[in-house]
Amino acid sequence: MLAQTWTSLNEENTMPRETLTIRLAEPSDYDKLWAFFQENNRADVTAHFQPFPLTEESARFICHEEKKDRYYLAFDGEQLIGLSMLRGWDEGYDIPAYGLIIDYRLHTKGFGTVVVNHAFAEARSLGSPGVRITTHATNDAVNHFCRKHGFEMLSKEPIELDGKPNHKIVWQLNFTPDSA
Repeated sequence: MLAQTWTSLNEENTMPRETLTIRLAEPSDYDKLWAFFQENNRADVTAHFQPFPLTEESARFICHEEKKDRYYLAFDGEQLIGLSMLRGWDEGYDIPAYGLIIDYRLHTKGFGTVVVNHAFAEARSLGSPGVRITTHATNDAVNHFCRKHGFEMLSKEPIELDGKPNHKIVWQLNFTPDSA
């Protein structure tokens, strides 16, 4: 599936504004992705998004390198508002790890839900038996999401994060035939 379009919400979160398009990253997206990374490379974002650094090199890799892993960009009109990913196939995993970053100015506006639903549908359509999410005990929003949506906690390991004790948690959602 190359692109899907949904209706997004206006500033009051009540009525349709533009269309939200989600599609695979491609070479022509490099400048927008690099700008998105620069704008979102903030402590309040990177405290919870740590699969890779928000660097020019990461943007180049996502947009230009051949890979089995999938990186999807979410656009509200022409504005890049988010990135989701299904990673791990390049390393030989059957079940990909899911990750998401939404522009910090748009948190709690409902965009994340649409992007998550798209990624999970893509994982199913690609034959994945499920998805994994790795987070930290202090990421309340992601841990709440995982509990709410039936993820199983696979592991919880003590770690140190920013000089403080924490836990790395790995969650997994197994798709069932009727969850498609």
